[in-house]
Amino acid sequence: MNGSSRCELHDGAEQRNVCRNHDEIRFWSDYLSAADYLVDDQGRGGGLGESPFVLLGDLNASPYEGDASRTAITGLLRHPKMAAIDFPQSLGGIEHSPKVNQQHSALHTAVWRMQVDYVRPSRALPILQQAVFWPHSNDSQFSLLKNTSDHLLVFLDLTL
Repeated sequence: MNGSSRCELHDGAEQRNVCRNHDEIRFWSDYLSAADYLVDDQGRGGGLGESPFVLLGDLNASPYEGDASRTAITGLLRHPKMAAIDFPQSLGGIEHSPKVNQQHSALHTAVWRMQVDYVRPSRALPILQQAVFWPHSNDSQFSLLKNTSDHLLVFLDLTL
């Protein structure tokens, strides 16, 4: 890498992608909080209000690893409206990264060894179970991962 960080190689020294990713994640925190800048063309304030929700997606940020700004993702995951639950873990993540990022490998949701995909419910929704579908290579379902995305399926069962 010639002394360059992974971020500079994929983003440039100005880190536009890091900043954009931070702002995209920060938007969701602001949306949950009904920030005063969320105003439509008619001057009406916006935001989620008190409705239950599930936030899901590839946020391309980990609170523990990588080059992303941890401030935004940590703030979102700790938002008062977000359920305070542990992250789902997988045996496949541990097997895939036994020595690299060993402390967090069970949480990885992408084959490039990071937790970046999330399914996070609001505090108001009762959770039955959650998981990352990344079976161990000895599992009969492991073959289902052949020719799939570099992101693993993260799912959540809850009661509505």
